[in-house]
Amino acid sequence: MHKFKLLHRTVKGWKSGREDIRTGREVSSTGPSVLTGASNVTLQDSQVNVNQTNITNNINTDLEINEALRRLPDPVGCSWNPSRACLEGTRMLHIQEVARWETAPDFTSAGVYVVAEPVGSGKSSLAHTISKNAHKEGNLVAAFFFDQVNQHSNPSNMMASLVHGLCEVSDAVKHQIGNILAKDKSLAKADPVRQFEEIIIPICPILPQDRRFVVVIDSLDEEHDPIVVEILRDWVPRLPASFRIFVTTRPETRIMEELDKQSHIQLSSNPLTGPTNRTDIVLFLNTWFSKTKYGTSISPELLDAFITKSEGLFLWATVVLHHIGTSFSPAEELKDIIAGSSEHWAEADGAVKQLDSLYERILSKLKLGTDRRFMQKYKTIMGALVTLKEPLSATGLAALYAPDGITLDDIHRICGVLRPLLRNYSEDDLQSPIHLVHLSVQEYLTGRAPLEYRLSCQEHDTILSRLCLHAIKHRLSPQNVPILGYSDGEWFRDITQDPPTIPQLSKKDVPEQIWYACNHVEAHTWSSNPNMDGAHARLGLHVFVKEPRSLLEATAAMGNLIGIVSLRDKALALGHDASMDPTLKRETAAMYSALARSLVLQNELSSALQIIANAGSLYRELHFEAEEDVALAEEFAVALDTLSTAELHYGSLNRAVRAADEALKVVRPIAAIKPATFQPLLSRLLRIQSRMLSPGNLHERAFKMAQEHVQVSRQLAADNAAKFEEHLALSLSNLHQVYVVLENTEGAIPPIAEVVQIYRQLALNVPEKFDDALADILEKFLQFLSMAGRHADAIEQGLELVPILRSRLAKEASKPLQLRLGIVLDMMAYDLFKCGRAEQAISTIIESVVIYRRLGARDNTYQYRLRSALHSHVAYLTLVGRHLEATEPTQEAVAIYRRESGARHASYDEALADSLLDFAGELGGRKRLNEAETAYMDAINILLRLSQTDPETYESKVAESLSNYALLLSCAAKYPESLEELRKVLAIYNRLALKDPDSFRENLGRLISAMAKSIDNLGNRKYDQAVCTYVTGLIELHRNAVSKHPESLRSEFATSLFKHGCQLGHHRKNREAIEAIKEVISIQRRLAEQANSSFQEYELALTLNDYVWHLMRATDPFDDPICHAEEAVTIFRLSLAKNPKDDNLRYGFAGILDTLARAFNLSQRYGDAIMAAEEGLTICRQLEEEQKLKDGLANHLGNILHQRLAEALFDLGRHAEALSHIQEAVALGRTLVEEWANLGWYTDELAEGLLLLEKIKNHLEPST
Repeated sequence: MHKFKLLHRTVKGWKSGREDIRTGREVSSTGPSVLTGASNVTLQDSQVNVNQTNITNNINTDLEINEALRRLPDPVGCSWNPSRACLEGTRMLHIQEVARWETAPDFTSAGVYVVAEPVGSGKSSLAHTISKNAHKEGNLVAAFFFDQVNQHSNPSNMMASLVHGLCEVSDAVKHQIGNILAKDKSLAKADPVRQFEEIIIPICPILPQDRRFVVVIDSLDEEHDPIVVEILRDWVPRLPASFRIFVTTRPETRIMEELDKQSHIQLSSNPLTGPTNRTDIVLFLNTWFSKTKYGTSISPELLDAFITKSEGLFLWATVVLHHIGTSFSPAEELKDIIAGSSEHWAEADGAVKQLDSLYERILSKLKLGTDRRFMQKYKTIMGALVTLKEPLSATGLAALYAPDGITLDDIHRICGVLRPLLRNYSEDDLQSPIHLVHLSVQEYLTGRAPLEYRLSCQEHDTILSRLCLHAIKHRLSPQNVPILGYSDGEWFRDITQDPPTIPQLSKKDVPEQIWYACNHVEAHTWSSNPNMDGAHARLGLHVFVKEPRSLLEATAAMGNLIGIVSLRDKALALGHDASMDPTLKRETAAMYSALARSLVLQNELSSALQIIANAGSLYRELHFEAEEDVALAEEFAVALDTLSTAELHYGSLNRAVRAADEALKVVRPIAAIKPATFQPLLSRLLRIQSRMLSPGNLHERAFKMAQEHVQVSRQLAADNAAKFEEHLALSLSNLHQVYVVLENTEGAIPPIAEVVQIYRQLALNVPEKFDDALADILEKFLQFLSMAGRHADAIEQGLELVPILRSRLAKEASKPLQLRLGIVLDMMAYDLFKCGRAEQAISTIIESVVIYRRLGARDNTYQYRLRSALHSHVAYLTLVGRHLEATEPTQEAVAIYRRESGARHASYDEALADSLLDFAGELGGRKRLNEAETAYMDAINILLRLSQTDPETYESKVAESLSNYALLLSCAAKYPESLEELRKVLAIYNRLALKDPDSFRENLGRLISAMAKSIDNLGNRKYDQAVCTYVTGLIELHRNAVSKHPESLRSEFATSLFKHGCQLGHHRKNREAIEAIKEVISIQRRLAEQANSSFQEYELALTLNDYVWHLMRATDPFDDPICHAEEAVTIFRLSLAKNPKDDNLRYGFAGILDTLARAFNLSQRYGDAIMAAEEGLTICRQLEEEQKLKDGLANHLGNILHQRLAEALFDLGRHAEALSHIQEAVALGRTLVEEWANLGWYTDELAEGLLLLEKIKNHLEPST
């Protein structure tokens, strides 16, 4: 019976399981080992037959194997999902690091790679991506994603996934696992550690040796059972080196303490949040917005603000995106979220509450809300982290909070527990700042967290204000910050002494807590509880009132001067009966004044103004009480001088003048008493005052100040030349500048000439000190003379300056010096050209171009200077007729414009278009028509693009350019193309006239003139009708403009209409031409009748002359040409009676007489024709005798008048007389044809003359 009971207990233990001695955990037995060796044992109601060896190697059938595998759990919703992988192109840094880890050859056992990142950082997306990549490469064995809301998410199912995955490796592996499970059915539901030990490890020897086995485990922190962590730590190293296990988790202490510092475990070195992930966030957001309807409403500025606000936290960005997608106005809602002013965001169930639930879950795991010691440290340390104005490292935080008993260990313990809410925190990294994972954590902990965890910013601002003040009082000293004390000393009241330069103080130069305290004590103090305790208030009085110099110097050196005046007033108010006695006031004013002088020197004007204005107020109070104190008056005047200078440079001219006036009132009385001491201060104040008054339209007062300044400076220089000679130069330079403002060029020259002479002497004595100053003043003088039109004098200064610059360049070939020489040579080239020394100008500008080209080859910022110099070079070459040489620099300038226009600045594009138009004109003039066409089209395309965004500025320029392009096309005999461009021009003109009549009217003459040139060149008769259409269109445009402004535009319209009439006549539209010119005559008659009109009556006569010629060519009956010709002659006679010596009138009168003779001949009034022609010839002979006509004009008049006379004589039968005149006409005609052979002029007139000569000869031959 006893044996039976013992055996019964043993069997019962086998059935129920056994206890693992190592873990204390009950586990199932691997087999019936309790009966090993037994046989034929009979139990009550049972019989067990057992072989004499363990059941280990029996081969099971496929059916049995599959049945055994089916007993393993099959978890749902725990595997990887390709749709949840990272966006293509993001997380490349992390993916590449994992890939390098996977393929590393130096593993001796399986490796684990852990990504321990805070909530919402994108760990799961990365895990899905690693799974996808491993699957694609054929290496993925299993991917298990823990999720506490998924009932299948547990360690047993994770192990089942791993076993299932291994079964897919090969049939051999699958059969072996099946055999193991079939032999021991309990293994399918066994503890994960036992499964790992009895299934996974035993099958490793039969795994393929030529591949890797990747396992992915995501969200390890979601599983509270430590068994998975135990497997990763203790059991994974037993796997072969071909296994790679990728794990993600929040950095919770319970996990990190177990996994940290294990040789087979590698922690990711690249954070998933923070600034390093900006590129990924940018790509993610751009892709998202590109797929939404509202994406185009998100401006680049708003997108950039969104990216910055996200702090690299993908979860926050994604929650915001989903939220704004449901908003009425996504872009406006996003702006409000970024600004922190969106009520909709705060109340939306899917937005803030989603983030809050994550943070609440993390806090709920702590279960430390009742631990008083933990909560004290939590309140202090997390209160600091949510309130700090910039993050501190653990070391810096411990140093700042040391007075309150916080240690480095305290910080590590709290941060370790709350690590999921921190970004990249590591206990081993003592120097990196501790960051909250996102601003939303701060918002949650200070506003919505459970009460026991909620933090008050005002409470912690108060604590931080006190701690910062403590650090400043006890730690901000020359021992810790050696630069302190630079503003101290008696120098501050001596105006002739330069203030010390403020040293630069960087973060690495000072202890971290001191840097923080100096930069943020102001913000914390203003945000503190207004009811500070006594100790806190006493610290404020000490730091802000009694001993502020160190804080002022430190913050100025850090580039962030503290707002000491308002803080001082606050400390005095909180100090209960605290005040400043006269001694403290003077010390404070002196301290402020000294530091302000240094700040002004470094152009830190806003910082200087906040303290120097208060220094002036303090000194004013003291001076009022003790006007006899000369030393105090000097300090007061120096402070006012500093205030005046700061206000002037800050742009507050009126306040600057007031301060300077007050300073002069203080100084003038004491300067008379102690001139040696106070004359330098008076001199400076006068100079500053004159500089201020001059731009303020108080020129006369400024001039008097400047003159007095020169007088005082001359006296100082006479007494002590070594010390004040340079001051005299400054006063003279100032006087010169006042003369310039007064536009008194002659007065401005002597002062600056004397300045040059002073610096010449100074440079001669001490060249290393004054050579630069001499070069500066010579350059200033050169520029002034050049702009004043004194080009010869400017050249003299340039000839002295250039050798100085060349000498300096020989010693130091710096870019600034090279640039300066280039600029001076550029100016000199201009002056040389203006003086008629073109060849020297060209050689000088070439040297400037070479310098700019050398600079531009290394730095594109110099290209615009090269382009400008090339344009000058082209201009000089063109103006001296060297057009061929101008081509190359023009092309180079155009190429620079093209490169510059890549930035798509409108100014660059417009300049490029102008350059191309100039280039095209030059190419056209040299008959390189194809190249000119290309340049025109490039320019026009640029202008068209500019006109799309700014039509008011560029559309008229497009029209003008198209007109010139049409002219070029007509010159190339491309008449259809030319007409097409003219059609575009007319369309633009009509559009401009409708859209902006006033602007169009202002440019009307120029625009019509440009188009008229193109029309004039369309000589092919087949296009007469098209030309007529365009000319008529231009006339109507002009007519409409005149109808709205008849008085101002009538004369201009008459001129334009006359040209258009002539164009119509040229294109055989004589009827239309006659009507147009007839209208011109009508307008001119009205103009001639107006009183005080500038219209000259002989202009009417010239129009009548053309009208007569059109009438004479008409086939239809119109007006009688003779009466109009006679009217023109009458007008000319009257004009000549008033101006008998006007040669132009006499020449025009001879032409009018030719027209009259022609009209008489056509009307068969030959006698009258002879009289008109002879009178014209008489005038012509007189002009020739007086040598008032060039040969060409004399030949032209003689030719036509002799022919008119011959025609009349021939028709009267006076053939012999006609012969001599026609022979003279033909001879002159031949001369004219030869002279103008290239233009083909006078050929028709010569042909007519030869025909008449032949007729006369035929009539004379019988008698001969």
